[in-house]
Amino acid sequence: MHPQHTRLHRLKSNDGNYKFSRPNRKSTISTEQFLTKSRELLNLLYFGVLEIEEIDDNVTVEYHLKSENIKDDKILNVHVETIGSFQVLIDDKRNEITLFSPLSFTNIYIYNEIAQEWKSTIDGHNIIEIFARELNDHCRGYPKF
Repeated sequence: MHPQHTRLHRLKSNDGNYKFSRPNRKSTISTEQFLTKSRELLNLLYFGVLEIEEIDDNVTVEYHLKSENIKDDKILNVHVETIGSFQVLIDDKRNEITLFSPLSFTNIYIYNEIAQEWKSTIDGHNIIEIFARELNDHCRGYPKF
């Protein structure tokens, strides 16, 4: 008998044993789609946290979105004084987005065309949901995404 597991990606196979259904680990969208979707996400996250920065003195936001060929120019940094910094970084070469979080550490995301959202390559969670949840617990105000 296996202990109960609450994550949705755990499935029971025909032989009665449990197996894990893993999310895709490689992006299947074109480079052009990635460029568009990744910039849309970064803009959404940036404009979604601006109001928090305005009402919470312990939050600062830095946003850089420039040309494609400089590594560190596509980044959003949200510093929360009580816990540390969240960074969202676009990797154009790998078609991935990385979220560095002081709470959930490092997660890599690829765009899921079927769900139309950015999903973790580890367990399939949504980047917007985890970012919002972690910010909500440590900031005044709520992100607007």
